[in-house]
Amino acid sequence: MSQRNSRSMALHLGLGVVVASLTGVAVYTSGVSTIRIEDRCDPASFNAAVAPGTCVQDGGTTFDEFIAELRATGVAEHWRFKEDEFHIRAGEAVNAFNIGGEVHSFTEVQNFGGGVVQVLNDLSGAGPTIQECTALVPVPPGTTTAAKVLTTPGVHKFQCCIHPWMRSEVTVRR
Repeated sequence: MSQRNSRSMALHLGLGVVVASLTGVAVYTSGVSTIRIEDRCDPASFNAAVAPGTCVQDGGTTFDEFIAELRATGVAEHWRFKEDEFHIRAGEAVNAFNIGGEVHSFTEVQNFGGGVVQVLNDLSGAGPTIQECTALVPVPPGTTTAAKVLTTPGVHKFQCCIHPWMRSEVTVRR
């Protein structure tokens, strides 16, 4: 084999290794973990108590039951992020899909705290509205948020800025 052919073959093999490596990175970084946003609102009672269109899917929990549970425990059990804690690798992403009947948010926060609805902050003991919740990005029922790539190792906190007890911690590993 000539020296020129050897160099050409080495170049092509080297490029092949680089392309294969980059393809592996692309596959690795394209991983998205989806968190389900859940609630069980009753349209008739929620729409009458709050506003028409507040709840668009029948989950069976009346507004009075929802408020009573918040008063008793500080959380409404069926208003939650599922999963509330999980692990991903740096470079992977998270998003959220709203399978409930109400609008929610999926907001990354420095520390958990109050959302934008003061009465829900008071009933849940969440405290005052935190800065990250002032720029609320709504997630309507049946929609999915944009994927957020997490590159910094450590714990990343997400909460609903409407229902502040709805929280998830994503641990990012190297």
